[in-house]
Amino acid sequence: MPKENYPPRYSKKFLPAFNAFRNKDKYSVYGLAAMRLAIHVDDSDSLSSSLRSISTLVPIITQTLSGNPRQIKEVSHTFMLRKRLAKVANISEFNEGALAKLMALEYSEPTLFKTLYDWQVVQKGIPNEIGRMEDMGQTFHIKYGFEG
Repeated sequence: MPKENYPPRYSKKFLPAFNAFRNKDKYSVYGLAAMRLAIHVDDSDSLSSSLRSISTLVPIITQTLSGNPRQIKEVSHTFMLRKRLAKVANISEFNEGALAKLMALEYSEPTLFKTLYDWQVVQKGIPNEIGRMEDMGQTFHIKYGFEG
């Protein structure tokens, strides 16, 4: 992630600590424990949450885009922009995982994404088709003994 995408409250604390670590040791992992030491304890929960989000998004993005670096960078920047827009719009129930999945659908299956978009626009954000698909999925899970 480019430096300009780091929140300022992290970059002022995190980047100098990371650079000092990297100058001493070029091969070890600079992990979450080291990051927590570099920032205030109050910030570590939001940092942990962000890192968990990133780790769940990576497989979705790389599998959908078949590892194409140019597309991955484009998706990453678009994701960050949409995340910032959600913050500016004060969307309290914003879900990064849902955004990543929708973006994966948007890039990999544009026709299906357009259909989903049209459903939610026509039905004021709550498409009946999604509810029916969720019910079918739940029935499948119960019938075949899957958990989740």
